[in-house]
Amino acid sequence: MASGRLRRSVPTTVTGDPVRSTILAVRARRAEIAAEARETFGFAETRTTVVVFGGSQGALHLDEAVAGALSILADRDDLQLLVITGPEHTAVVERAVAAGVPLRVCVLPFLERMELAYALADLTVTRAGATSIAEMTVCGLPMVLVPYPHATENHQQANAVEMVRAGAALMELDAELTSERLAARILELVDDDARRRLMAQASAAWGRPDADRRLASLVLEHAR
Repeated sequence: MASGRLRRSVPTTVTGDPVRSTILAVRARRAEIAAEARETFGFAETRTTVVVFGGSQGALHLDEAVAGALSILADRDDLQLLVITGPEHTAVVERAVAAGVPLRVCVLPFLERMELAYALADLTVTRAGATSIAEMTVCGLPMVLVPYPHATENHQQANAVEMVRAGAALMELDAELTSERLAARILELVDDDARRRLMAQASAAWGRPDADRRLASLVLEHAR
């Protein structure tokens, strides 16, 4: 090497991203938590549930796309959507919810108990942040990911690409997202139970439910 210095390789270990115990509980008690969620949101056990969220503050473009998609999905009596908009965007989606149509929609500004949403979800539509992906894969959920386009070093797109390669997700770029494309992606998966099951299996296989123990073990090992 030009510098004449010996470069040492740095050992690395992938632990995964630790998630809350309430999220881990979905793996063991999904049916129980899902029953509570249906009662909380007024949802039916016989419908396919799509959960849409853009993070704690929401994602305006995603909410706008969902709002436009509701009219396309309105005639689906086998479908229900839980849309968590963020506190500033609730009206964007609420204005688009039509009365008297078969589609069932629940709009919330924020949901503190995300385990309710995860336990109920047959499909999620969301950004591609690391924590969200860690939680969804621990719960074994198929995903439609719309990476935040202004994330540092475009890391959300990299996250989404990894999930697509794993077989757990479909990806839609934010710049290309329209209500029509989003509705088509949702229906593509809602109407294909077998494909969703395979995606769910891939998601669960990628998840790291023991990430907290892995990380703690490494810290203790190197602290000795």
